[in-house]
Amino acid sequence: MQQLKLMFQVDQLARLAFQRVTGEQLAELQRELSPRLVEIDESNTRRIQGFLETRSWFNISQYGQEADSQAWLLVQHADRNPDFQREVLKRLQPLVARGETDPRNFAYLTDRVAASYNDPSKRTPQTYGTQGHMVEGSFVPYPMIDPEHVDERRASVGLGPLSEYIQEVNKIYGPK
Repeated sequence: MQQLKLMFQVDQLARLAFQRVTGEQLAELQRELSPRLVEIDESNTRRIQGFLETRSWFNISQYGQEADSQAWLLVQHADRNPDFQREVLKRLQPLVARGETDPRNFAYLTDRVAASYNDPSKRTPQTYGTQGHMVEGSFVPYPMIDPEHVDERRASVGLGPLSEYIQEVNKIYGPK
C-alpha cells in the first residue's frame, strides 16, 4: 500500500533528525520539531484507524511483511491514543500464533502499552524490556515482570538478549 509506505517514510524521516544532532542543537530541534511530530503521529493514527475499519490488520499473507511492520510502527507511535494501541494489540495477539504478524513487533507494542507514555501514572511492568529512558547517557528499561526470565521471553518472540538491546540503544541514543 503506497499510502501506508508514505506515512511510514514521513514518520521515520522526522524521527531520523533527532539521531543526527546532539547537545544544544538537539534541544533546539526538539523545540522546533516536536509539535510537528505530534501532528504527524496524530494524522497517522487517524489514517491507520480508517484503514482498520475495513480490515482486521495488514496480515503478512495478504499485504506482506513490509506493510505489517510499517503499520505496526505507526501504531507504536500512537501514544496519544493508548486505547487504540490496546485495541490493535488485541487484534495482533491471535495473528502472532498464525504467523500473520511479526512477533517482535507484538512484543514491542505489548511493552509500549505497558509504558503508557502519555500518562506514566498508568505505567505497568513491561514483559520484554523494550521500553525505557536514558539516564546519564545510558538506556534503562522501565520495570519488568519477572526480570530474571526476560531473556527467555525475548527469545520466544525472536528478540535477542536484553543486554545486547541495551548496547544497541546506547549506540544510537547515548553520548556522541
